[in-house]
Amino acid sequence: MRENRSHGSEGGEAYAFPTPIKANPRLQLRIDASTAIVDFDASDVDAGVRVGKGPWPRTHAERLAQLSLFPVSCPAVAETLKSVEDLARIPVIVDHGSPGRWPSWLAAVGRPELRLAPGPIFSDAGLCLDAAIAGQGVALAWPTLAADALKAGLIVAPFPGRVATEESIGWSRARGGGPAPMSKGSVLGSRRR
Repeated sequence: MRENRSHGSEGGEAYAFPTPIKANPRLQLRIDASTAIVDFDASDVDAGVRVGKGPWPRTHAERLAQLSLFPVSCPAVAETLKSVEDLARIPVIVDHGSPGRWPSWLAAVGRPELRLAPGPIFSDAGLCLDAAIAGQGVALAWPTLAADALKAGLIVAPFPGRVATEESIGWSRARGGGPAPMSKGSVLGSRRR
């Protein structure tokens, strides 16, 4: 299976799904990380998991989940955060491909006027998460992005709740590209070569 990772307001982000890979040792997974939107008709990529508003032209896209956001940081940074207002003095990590997420989150928590402290800017949400783990500031994450790091205690959510967005996580593949990724009898909709 060849999978594309693309990210940003027009793209999305692919995730590795280890359980089906472990269950089928003959399946080979290759992940190509890119901020470009893959053209399934012109590439050897079979599928991608996208994060964004869509639509993704010339693909068959299935919404897997609505995207909900919440701030995350390493435990040491979280200890310095007592309220949302503290984001004015602690570096805020920004995903360059989705600069509107922080303003949307602030509006949803009733603080649209809060001026955030500048922090590092990255081109990928995974890099933003890595920066938060490393103690570089506070990043916005979503459940599937942050689950492993939260479980391992590498990051925490310093504020309660999640904010729903207009974005979603979706499976995308070429039109007519085989069964749905999570359907019975399918391993992520892969096509064997």
